[in-house]
Amino acid sequence: MMSQRKIVVSAFLGVAILGTGLALWSSPKKQSTQPQTTAQTLSPPASSYIPRNNSIPAIQSTVNADYRNEEFLQSSLLDTDAPDSLRLDNGILVVDEGYRDLIDYFFSLHGEMDPDAIFALLERYLTQVAPNTDIASVMAVAEQYLDFLQSPSNHEIDKSLSLLEQLEELKRIRREALGVDIAEQFYSDEENYMLYSIQKMQLIQNTELSEIERNQQLTQLNSTLPAELTQGQEQERTISTLRSSVADLRQQGASDEEIRQYRVSLVGEESAERLGELDNSRNEWNNRYSDYRQEAETLLASNLSKEDQQQELARVRERYFDTTEVLRVAALDRISQY
Repeated sequence: MMSQRKIVVSAFLGVAILGTGLALWSSPKKQSTQPQTTAQTLSPPASSYIPRNNSIPAIQSTVNADYRNEEFLQSSLLDTDAPDSLRLDNGILVVDEGYRDLIDYFFSLHGEMDPDAIFALLERYLTQVAPNTDIASVMAVAEQYLDFLQSPSNHEIDKSLSLLEQLEELKRIRREALGVDIAEQFYSDEENYMLYSIQKMQLIQNTELSEIERNQQLTQLNSTLPAELTQGQEQERTISTLRSSVADLRQQGASDEEIRQYRVSLVGEESAERLGELDNSRNEWNNRYSDYRQEAETLLASNLSKEDQQQELARVRERYFDTTEVLRVAALDRISQY
């Protein structure tokens, strides 16, 4: 039986554009008669699961909901699905960022469920969806990951370092805490994109380059990205141009119809219509979340116990948001505490 331990609320580490958003958790420890193992020796043997393999498609359907016990059915995750980024190969779990997403999904229940119960839910889910996996080994990976996140010393990076040096320090910390294999499987895509972003910023800011040289080097840098990210970059540039232009138009007093016409000229009628609907939805959401936060802050400043505060806060959320919005609200609430 795992011992009870308080979960530390997530915090965000602002490391310039690295944007690592490292959540601080604590995980309960299983009682064991076995000697303590280090991060380097805790990694399960290779036969326990399959290392990252991007050629394996993510599962697209949810498993039978038998893992959802009464506590889960009363939680903020009710009517939500586990992330669909989990990868399986003949029923064996592929340990990569998809598994990390799954761990984060279940442990977003902190403050609502006992940590032991959250671990039990994760274990039951894995038993159903990945029946040929060594469950004990992948649960050890989950506990190791949560131990890594809960230690503040694992998230202290000297901001006086250059961005590249900060990234290298972040990679070193992750590999020392998790072991090279797990750190690579959980973070390699994210770290590669961080490196790309830093190199791109350096090229843009390099005043010694001519415009032609800069564009040539940016093209060469973009060629290092996977195809799906290259396509995403093109979309990002179009969206960025549109967003900046619309902001300028609004500042100049343009009407909604004028903005709609500008969008039509750039992205077409259908996309312009969707963007207008998004504007309305975003404004409605922002107003609703602002009203909710005022009520939540009053509640959290009250003399109620922490348990009663969380129960009341869950009720307030239910009044303002539907079940599909609860996860986003919970994440925003965690950010607002720091």
